[in-house]
Amino acid sequence: MKQVRKLSLQNLPGRRKDTDPQTIRIRISFVLLWGSACLLWKELGIGLYDPKTGTYHDALEKNGPYLEMLKWYNDLYQDGLIDPDSMTQTFDQMAEKVQNGGVLFSIFNYSGSLSYNTDEHTSKGKLMYCMKPEQASPIVYGMNTQGGESVWSIGANCEYPEKCMELINYFATPEGRMTMQYGPKGLCWDYDDQGNTIFTEFGRKCRADENTTMGNGYKGSFHDGCLQINNTTWSIDAENPDSNGDTYNSVNWKSNLEKAKSDIEQDWRDYNKTNSINAYFEKGKYTVSPGTSFSMSSKDDTLKTVWGQVTTCIKNESWKAMYAKTDAQYDKIVKEMISNADKYGYAKCLKWAEEQAAIRHKLEQQATGAKSAK
Repeated sequence: MKQVRKLSLQNLPGRRKDTDPQTIRIRISFVLLWGSACLLWKELGIGLYDPKTGTYHDALEKNGPYLEMLKWYNDLYQDGLIDPDSMTQTFDQMAEKVQNGGVLFSIFNYSGSLSYNTDEHTSKGKLMYCMKPEQASPIVYGMNTQGGESVWSIGANCEYPEKCMELINYFATPEGRMTMQYGPKGLCWDYDDQGNTIFTEFGRKCRADENTTMGNGYKGSFHDGCLQINNTTWSIDAENPDSNGDTYNSVNWKSNLEKAKSDIEQDWRDYNKTNSINAYFEKGKYTVSPGTSFSMSSKDDTLKTVWGQVTTCIKNESWKAMYAKTDAQYDKIVKEMISNADKYGYAKCLKWAEEQAAIRHKLEQQATGAKSAK
């Protein structure tokens, strides 16, 4: 892209003088590759699981992927490329920085392009768009006839379980899934005469600014009406049977693919020889995790206590390691993290996690009829 090529890594604020632009470029790509699970691993328990081989890499494995990732993040920090407020800032503070153009790249689209790509920015030739490392092989999940790992449930002491069930049933309809994602039909989105899904002008306004006041018989802002539960019914990329072949993902709606909304979006399309983000990603290679009935076993009370102590230790010390000012300080923090985790009972947690990985791998082998690659 012309706009990307104009970026001078020499001028990045806070860059160490002894770090050349090529090194920074590699590190940015590498962290993106790790942080977005671009290689091939599935987070499982207290480490990462490889569905190709069944190999389990625990978080404290020497030269393992977690510690390697952590060191790359520390290198980024030492190069001045990690926000020093990352450990303490709120989500809203982070989102404000993204919206104001204070972020070079973001691992997740909800804290990157979805926040930054407003009509105002695109009209000025500013845009955040996805780019994937050529070596990446992101993990994708096979279909499971028994559903996904996330479930909807109604509390045993719920006063109105029937009303809750009505709401869940509505979310499972095409209109309910659309409303959950985009707001009320007719006000925020609708179907045209050909059945294609479209945003209304008001809907686009809400997408650009979730704090938009609803009105039209609704109270509060668009954000107030957004589902705050981190769960869904239909997959975002499933086909909406009420539409003319559109999915629930607005990125793929025909109305959003007809032509680029700005010169910079057209530039991205020309550079990547595609007209949508999904089409761009479909050209890559992927690691498939077969769909199975696997769900992690429950932990007994003793293991729950140990697990909490171990994971809290690793989480807190990882933050400290990421923000170490020198390599020597980083090594010292990681050494102490491993020692403290061992004292809390890391071996017990690892044994449980490895057992779960073995169960998962066996089920995946049964699902595909393949023999273990181990």
